[in-house]
Amino acid sequence: MPEVIPADVPVDVVIARSALHVADRAGPLVAILPDSDNWNDYGRNFFAKLHIRPVEGDSLDLQMRMMFQGRMRSEPVFTELLQQLGEVFPIEEIQAPFVSLFIEVEHYRQVIEKLGFQVGVSALRKMHDATVARTEGTSKQLLDLIDDEEFHIGALRNGGAYDALRRGGRFFRPDTPDPVDDAAIDFAFSARLLSADNPYTLPFRFNREGIFRDRASVLIGRNGVGKTQLLKSIVDGLHSNHPHGYLRPHFLPAFRPSRVLVFSSVPTDPFPRSIGAWHGIDYEYFAVNASGENRADPLLAALVACKKSEDRSGFGVNRDKSRMDVIQDALKPIGLWHRLHLPLRARKQGDDLPHVIEPGGHSYFPIDKRLNELNSIRLIQQIDWSRPAIVLDDELQARRLSSGEYAMLRFAAQASAAIDQGSLLLLDEPETHLHPNFVSDMMEILDNLLQSTRSIAVIATHSAYVVREAPRDRVNILTLDRREVSIDTPRMQTFGATIDSISQFVFGDTSISHRYQKTLAGWADQTGRELGIEGVIEQYGAELNSESLSFIARRLAEPPAAEPEPEVPEAF
Repeated sequence: MPEVIPADVPVDVVIARSALHVADRAGPLVAILPDSDNWNDYGRNFFAKLHIRPVEGDSLDLQMRMMFQGRMRSEPVFTELLQQLGEVFPIEEIQAPFVSLFIEVEHYRQVIEKLGFQVGVSALRKMHDATVARTEGTSKQLLDLIDDEEFHIGALRNGGAYDALRRGGRFFRPDTPDPVDDAAIDFAFSARLLSADNPYTLPFRFNREGIFRDRASVLIGRNGVGKTQLLKSIVDGLHSNHPHGYLRPHFLPAFRPSRVLVFSSVPTDPFPRSIGAWHGIDYEYFAVNASGENRADPLLAALVACKKSEDRSGFGVNRDKSRMDVIQDALKPIGLWHRLHLPLRARKQGDDLPHVIEPGGHSYFPIDKRLNELNSIRLIQQIDWSRPAIVLDDELQARRLSSGEYAMLRFAAQASAAIDQGSLLLLDEPETHLHPNFVSDMMEILDNLLQSTRSIAVIATHSAYVVREAPRDRVNILTLDRREVSIDTPRMQTFGATIDSISQFVFGDTSISHRYQKTLAGWADQTGRELGIEGVIEQYGAELNSESLSFIARRLAEPPAAEPEPEVPEAF
């Protein structure tokens, strides 16, 4: 749920003809100035200038956008207001609905650093800033203006402004975070959970050279051992809501990823659905199997966000990859990238876009095609939010995705749209509802995402297919015995091992009595011993797999179980 940002202090925000007209005013002061630039965004010009004078230090000047409802250009509106209300007047005197936005994400960082959290957010709220409005969700009038087509074309023309609207809120916090180039460091994490009397202390080893340089660590253990609660404790240890002191989860050395993304397949999980950046964490939660009822399809929304940022780089070793590059790297290996299409509204006069196809009377745009700037804006405006993104086969027929394929595709899109360089991803039982083959595909998608953004992941799982993708020093086995938790590393090398080996030696499958074992043991004792192993193979080899034959051979090599002696009645 949206939360009102806890910042509401007095600050002067004015409209002024120029910076000279406020030169004698004391700081902190925020002044919005007209911009006479004749450049237009397809007939629209919402240009304005921002002049900030802090209490101490140099002033800050930025470009911004300010749209007045029903007006195609903002400068004439400023001229009218300045004539009516004077050369300098408080922004509160404007009667017409308006909304403002910075054109780069980093501008929000600069404003908060210059004014401080309390004053900065209070000023942005007075400016009817779109990012504050979206974060708080309390003004329907402002939200309607932000969704208006004129705002999209005139204010969100470039990917920088679109990213500012989506991600500028990460800087609404007292402590401005430093950029994280690579989240792969070695650290230990310790937390106290209700399930055990001793603390859970786990080593996470990501900074390794050599063959195994993957970026995912795995937690395994039986139900009730505390895997999900441990993931939640990692979140708790990274935000300021959790009380300090002896019980606070902690990292050694300090660990501060750029973002924390939670992907949960468990409907009743304990993770927060949202945490404001002012709590010291840049956090986002995704329910992997939730439906998109009563709102836009989550997959489509994520794909559009990536497409809008197509020309914005900032990921990878050289910071030269865009979000579209990230999702392309994730989906190409599983053959979905070139078949993925975005749904468009019914064609009407002026809806001219290249590459549009219309199978079955519906319009679609292939996501792998690039567009010029104007057509990119038109594409976003023409999206049909009532229909989902689809995959088309070679005959341009819609290919119905299985629940597993859809889950993989949705994870790839949502993670690509939300991830930042140096992020931490927490995945709770990602194998849920996935065929084993899809688990391997999903792990490949995850690895591509992590490598592209120099991020890391911690996965709680019951799947040997997930464990097979991680080297042994990145697998933690949690065992709970009489409220005492122990955390161990597998003795065998898990990376690339067989599923049978992992089941036996990592999950401890050999210590569990299975129905098939009882059946085979009973049959071997009663029938197999008469035939011998050669006779078993000759008569029943076609009905038994190699694992069953090996089990029977081992059973026959053991001495027969002694028959229990009959009980003798005690004498009275």
